[in-house]
Amino acid sequence: MKNSACVAADPYFGDKIAEYCVKYGKKYVTIDCDYDSYIHKHCAVNCISHQHLGEYYPDKSYDELFRLYTDNTDGLVIFTLGEMGAMYGRKGAVPKMCPAFKVDVVSTLGAGDSFKAGAVYGLYKGLDDDTLVKTACAVAGAAVEKFPIALYPPTVKDIEKLMGNV
Repeated sequence: MKNSACVAADPYFGDKIAEYCVKYGKKYVTIDCDYDSYIHKHCAVNCISHQHLGEYYPDKSYDELFRLYTDNTDGLVIFTLGEMGAMYGRKGAVPKMCPAFKVDVVSTLGAGDSFKAGAVYGLYKGLDDDTLVKTACAVAGAAVEKFPIALYPPTVKDIEKLMGNV
């Protein structure tokens, strides 16, 4: 951990990884955790799926949840909304939307994990918020075009093609 550039911290394993990141001054990306949790409070990026929001906060709107999440961290908050793209932003700002890329969906298995991997890459590369989210959306978009993802993960070429860089 001490020598890492950034960390992917899964809340499934508890707050300990976030505590180490704080201790060693490491930025981290996390996923699907509560807005008032330690791991969320200290994150650089939190990618929260619409499934998590619907399961844990069924009576709250995305706008209300976005405020609750952004008010509890200085990090970037991203709500992944599947084919609707991603809602994202920071404390005190109006949320932005990044549309999903138009792709031929073969399987959505692994889309969320791919999105989060794209966010980790963006943090590692020091991308600005808009580019980080667009990159994560492109990674997820490239991932859903193939099956099974374990045999056909998204490639840099696939991602660049979606982003219009080729």
